[in-house]
Amino acid sequence: MSGNAAVAPPSAPAPLLFDMDGVLIDNSAAYAQAWRTFLAEQSGLAQPEYAAAQTFGRRNEELFPEVFGRAMTTAEIARHAQRLESLYLQDYLPRMRETPGLSAFIAEARSRGHRLALATSAPRRNVGIVTGKLGLDGVFEVILSEADVRRGKPNPEIYLQAAARLGRPAAECVVFEDSFPGIAAGLAAGARCVALATSYRAEEVAAAGAQLVIPNFADPALPHWLAWR
Repeated sequence: MSGNAAVAPPSAPAPLLFDMDGVLIDNSAAYAQAWRTFLAEQSGLAQPEYAAAQTFGRRNEELFPEVFGRAMTTAEIARHAQRLESLYLQDYLPRMRETPGLSAFIAEARSRGHRLALATSAPRRNVGIVTGKLGLDGVFEVILSEADVRRGKPNPEIYLQAAARLGRPAAECVVFEDSFPGIAAGLAAGARCVALATSYRAEEVAAAGAQLVIPNFADPALPHWLAWR
Protein backbone atom coordinates (compact mmCIF):
# COMPACT_ATOMS: atom_id res chain seq x y z
CA MET A 1 0.00 0.00 0.00
CA SER A 2 1.39 3.40 -0.91
CA GLY A 3 1.52 6.28 1.54
CA ASN A 4 2.47 9.66 0.12
CA ALA A 5 3.04 8.83 -3.54
CA ALA A 6 4.37 12.33 -4.24
CA VAL A 7 7.58 11.59 -2.35
CA ALA A 8 10.19 9.89 -4.50
CA PRO A 9 11.90 6.71 -3.31
CA PRO A 10 15.39 7.08 -1.88
CA SER A 11 18.57 6.98 -3.90
CA ALA A 12 20.28 3.64 -3.32
CA PRO A 13 21.93 2.58 -1.19
CA ALA A 14 20.25 4.65 1.51
CA PRO A 15 21.11 3.90 5.14
CA LEU A 16 18.25 1.95 6.74
CA LEU A 17 17.23 2.86 10.29
CA PHE A 18 15.01 0.32 12.05
CA ASP A 19 12.78 0.58 15.08
CA MET A 20 12.56 -2.73 16.97
CA ASP A 21 9.16 -3.46 18.53
CA GLY A 22 6.52 -3.77 15.83
CA VAL A 23 9.22 -3.76 13.15
CA LEU A 24 11.78 -6.51 13.72
CA ILE A 25 9.13 -8.42 15.65
CA ASP A 26 5.33 -8.19 15.49
CA ASN A 27 4.82 -8.06 19.25
CA SER A 28 2.11 -5.46 19.75
CA ALA A 29 -0.56 -7.98 20.83
CA ALA A 30 1.78 -9.64 23.34
CA TYR A 31 2.83 -6.29 24.75
CA ALA A 32 -0.79 -5.13 24.97
CA GLN A 33 -1.69 -8.20 27.03
CA ALA A 34 1.25 -7.61 29.37
CA TRP A 35 0.20 -3.96 29.72
CA ARG A 36 -3.36 -4.92 30.68
CA THR A 37 -2.04 -7.35 33.30
CA PHE A 38 0.33 -4.71 34.64
CA LEU A 39 -2.43 -2.09 34.98
CA ALA A 40 -4.67 -4.61 36.74
CA GLU A 41 -1.90 -5.14 39.30
CA GLN A 42 -1.76 -1.37 39.88
CA SER A 43 -5.46 -1.11 40.68
CA GLY A 44 -6.24 2.30 42.18
CA LEU A 45 -2.74 3.62 41.51
CA ALA A 46 -2.64 4.00 37.72
CA GLN A 47 -5.11 4.90 34.97
CA PRO A 48 -6.91 1.60 34.25
CA GLU A 49 -8.21 2.87 30.89
CA TYR A 50 -4.75 3.77 29.56
CA ALA A 51 -4.62 1.81 26.31
CA ALA A 52 -1.53 -0.10 25.27
CA ALA A 53 -1.63 1.62 21.86
CA GLN A 54 -0.83 4.90 23.65
CA THR A 55 2.45 3.43 24.90
CA PHE A 56 3.91 2.25 21.59
CA GLY A 57 7.16 3.97 20.66
CA ARG A 58 7.51 5.82 23.96
CA ARG A 59 10.23 5.84 26.62
CA ASN A 60 9.50 4.60 30.14
CA GLU A 61 10.79 7.86 31.66
CA GLU A 62 8.01 9.75 29.91
CA LEU A 63 5.33 7.07 29.98
CA PHE A 64 5.04 5.95 33.61
CA PRO A 65 4.66 9.42 35.23
CA GLU A 66 1.83 10.07 32.79
CA VAL A 67 0.14 6.75 33.52
CA PHE A 68 0.41 7.18 37.29
CA GLY A 69 -0.42 10.89 37.15
CA ARG A 70 2.50 12.06 39.28
CA ALA A 71 6.22 12.66 39.29
CA MET A 72 8.22 9.48 39.81
CA THR A 73 11.78 8.72 40.81
CA THR A 74 14.15 6.92 38.50
CA ALA A 75 14.04 3.94 40.85
CA GLU A 76 10.22 3.80 40.74
CA ILE A 77 10.19 3.94 36.97
CA ALA A 78 12.82 1.21 36.76
CA ARG A 79 10.84 -1.01 39.14
CA HIS A 80 7.61 -0.68 37.16
CA ALA A 81 9.43 -1.12 33.86
CA GLN A 82 11.07 -4.28 35.12
CA ARG A 83 7.72 -5.73 36.16
CA LEU A 84 6.11 -4.87 32.82
CA GLU A 85 9.00 -6.34 30.83
CA SER A 86 8.92 -9.48 32.98
CA LEU A 87 5.23 -10.02 32.19
CA TYR A 88 5.83 -9.38 28.51
CA LEU A 89 8.90 -11.60 28.09
CA GLN A 90 7.46 -14.44 30.16
CA ASP A 91 4.65 -14.75 27.64
CA TYR A 92 6.29 -13.69 24.38
CA LEU A 93 9.91 -14.86 24.48
CA PRO A 94 9.17 -18.56 23.87
CA ARG A 95 7.19 -17.70 20.73
CA MET A 96 9.18 -14.69 19.48
CA ARG A 97 9.63 -14.75 15.71
CA GLU A 98 10.89 -12.23 13.21
CA THR A 99 8.44 -10.19 11.18
CA PRO A 100 7.94 -12.21 7.97
CA GLY A 101 10.63 -11.55 5.40
CA LEU A 102 12.96 -9.67 7.75
CA SER A 103 16.10 -11.81 7.56
CA ALA A 104 15.89 -12.17 3.78
CA PHE A 105 15.35 -8.43 3.38
CA ILE A 106 18.28 -7.57 5.64
CA ALA A 107 20.58 -9.98 3.83
CA GLU A 108 19.65 -8.48 0.48
CA ALA A 109 19.98 -4.92 1.78
CA ARG A 110 23.47 -5.59 3.12
CA SER A 111 24.52 -7.24 -0.13
CA ARG A 112 23.44 -4.07 -1.95
CA GLY A 113 25.51 -1.82 0.28
CA HIS A 114 22.85 -0.46 2.62
CA ARG A 115 24.19 0.35 6.09
CA LEU A 116 21.89 -0.56 8.98
CA ALA A 117 21.12 1.01 12.35
CA LEU A 118 18.68 0.10 15.12
CA ALA A 119 16.99 2.98 16.95
CA THR A 120 14.44 1.89 19.55
CA SER A 121 12.66 3.26 22.60
CA ALA A 122 13.02 -0.15 24.25
CA PRO A 123 15.52 -0.91 27.03
CA ARG A 124 19.00 -2.04 25.94
CA ARG A 125 18.44 -5.41 27.65
CA ASN A 126 15.50 -6.10 25.35
CA VAL A 127 17.58 -5.18 22.32
CA GLY A 128 20.08 -7.90 23.18
CA ILE A 129 17.31 -10.42 23.73
CA VAL A 130 15.65 -9.68 20.38
CA THR A 131 18.79 -9.50 18.25
CA GLY A 132 20.09 -12.68 19.86
CA LYS A 133 16.82 -14.55 19.40
CA LEU A 134 16.55 -13.49 15.75
CA GLY A 135 20.20 -14.14 14.92
CA LEU A 136 20.89 -10.46 14.21
CA ASP A 137 23.90 -9.94 16.47
CA GLY A 138 26.51 -7.93 14.59
CA VAL A 139 24.10 -6.91 11.82
CA PHE A 140 23.53 -3.30 12.92
CA GLU A 141 26.47 -0.90 12.77
CA VAL A 142 24.74 1.42 15.23
CA ILE A 143 22.36 0.48 18.05
CA LEU A 144 20.57 3.13 20.10
CA SER A 145 18.08 2.40 22.89
CA GLU A 146 16.04 4.50 25.32
CA ALA A 147 19.08 5.26 27.51
CA ASP A 148 21.02 6.81 24.62
CA VAL A 149 18.80 9.85 24.11
CA ARG A 150 17.45 12.63 26.29
CA ARG A 151 14.20 13.06 24.38
CA GLY A 152 12.11 10.17 23.14
CA LYS A 153 10.02 9.83 20.02
CA PRO A 154 8.26 11.78 18.51
CA ASN A 155 11.34 13.95 19.03
CA PRO A 156 13.72 13.14 16.14
CA GLU A 157 16.82 12.94 18.34
CA ILE A 158 17.29 9.17 18.10
CA TYR A 159 17.11 9.13 14.30
CA LEU A 160 19.31 12.19 13.91
CA GLN A 161 21.87 10.55 16.17
CA ALA A 162 21.68 7.19 14.35
CA ALA A 163 22.21 8.87 10.98
CA ALA A 164 25.09 10.95 12.32
CA ARG A 165 26.80 7.85 13.70
CA LEU A 166 26.57 6.31 10.24
CA GLY A 167 28.12 9.46 8.86
CA ARG A 168 25.13 10.38 6.71
CA PRO A 169 22.44 13.08 6.95
CA ALA A 170 19.05 11.83 8.06
CA ALA A 171 17.55 13.15 4.82
CA GLU A 172 19.40 10.38 2.98
CA CYS A 173 18.04 7.65 5.26
CA VAL A 174 14.97 5.42 5.31
CA VAL A 175 13.28 4.82 8.65
CA PHE A 176 11.24 1.67 9.33
CA GLU A 177 8.57 2.30 11.94
CA ASP A 178 5.21 1.07 13.18
CA SER A 179 4.04 3.65 15.74
CA PHE A 180 2.75 7.20 15.42
CA PRO A 181 5.52 8.69 17.63
CA GLY A 182 8.11 6.77 15.62
CA ILE A 183 6.78 7.88 12.25
CA ALA A 184 6.67 11.47 13.49
CA ALA A 185 10.26 11.19 14.73
CA GLY A 186 11.52 9.82 11.42
CA LEU A 187 9.74 12.48 9.38
CA ALA A 188 10.87 15.25 11.73
CA ALA A 189 14.45 14.06 11.23
CA GLY A 190 13.95 14.56 7.50
CA ALA A 191 14.09 10.86 6.64
CA ARG A 192 11.75 8.93 4.38
CA CYS A 193 9.55 6.55 6.30
CA VAL A 194 8.31 3.03 5.63
CA ALA A 195 5.58 1.98 8.06
CA LEU A 196 4.70 -1.58 8.96
CA ALA A 197 0.99 -2.13 9.60
CA THR A 198 1.62 -4.28 12.66
CA SER A 199 0.53 -2.10 15.58
CA TYR A 200 -2.04 0.03 13.72
CA ARG A 201 -4.15 -0.28 10.59
CA ALA A 202 -2.50 0.46 7.25
CA GLU A 203 -4.70 3.50 6.59
CA GLU A 204 -3.81 4.95 9.99
CA VAL A 205 -0.04 4.81 9.50
CA ALA A 206 -0.44 6.05 5.93
CA ALA A 207 -2.37 9.05 7.25
CA ALA A 208 0.49 9.68 9.71
CA GLY A 209 2.72 10.49 6.75
CA ALA A 210 4.60 7.31 5.88
CA GLN A 211 5.71 7.24 2.24
CA LEU A 212 5.17 3.48 2.00
CA VAL A 213 3.03 1.12 4.10
CA ILE A 214 3.69 -2.63 4.10
CA PRO A 215 2.32 -5.56 6.12
CA ASN A 216 5.79 -7.11 6.49
CA PHE A 217 9.20 -7.30 4.81
CA ALA A 218 8.06 -9.90 2.28
CA ASP A 219 5.87 -7.33 0.51
CA PRO A 220 7.19 -6.96 -3.09
CA ALA A 221 6.34 -3.25 -2.95
CA LEU A 222 9.34 -2.68 -0.70
CA PRO A 223 12.19 -3.69 -3.03
CA HIS A 224 10.33 -1.98 -5.87
CA TRP A 225 10.11 1.25 -3.85
CA LEU A 226 13.81 1.00 -2.98
CA ALA A 227 14.51 0.75 -6.72
CA TRP A 228 16.21 -2.64 -6.44
CA ARG A 229 16.69 -4.36 -9.75
